[in-house]
Amino acid sequence: MMPRVDCPMCGVVVASAPGGGARRPVHPGCSNAGLEAFNNGIKVAIRMAYGFHHVTNLIGLVMLRCGGLDIRLPQPAI
Repeated sequence: MMPRVDCPMCGVVVASAPGGGARRPVHPGCSNAGLEAFNNGIKVAIRMAYGFHHVTNLIGLVMLRCGGLDIRLPQPAI
């Protein structure tokens, strides 16, 4: 029996490939590109954090880079 999971983007059932391979959406137009981009952002932050003394500093960097916080620098008034 194949495990079934709802697609987080569109709610459509996602089934695993026969033989236990990678999961694939049952309909076209739904991909895991957003998840792959998030994973890449975490990997970049880990490379940036090389040499940090504590893992809490790495966790803070990942949360800043991938958390979606929009930090704006002050702009001069015109």
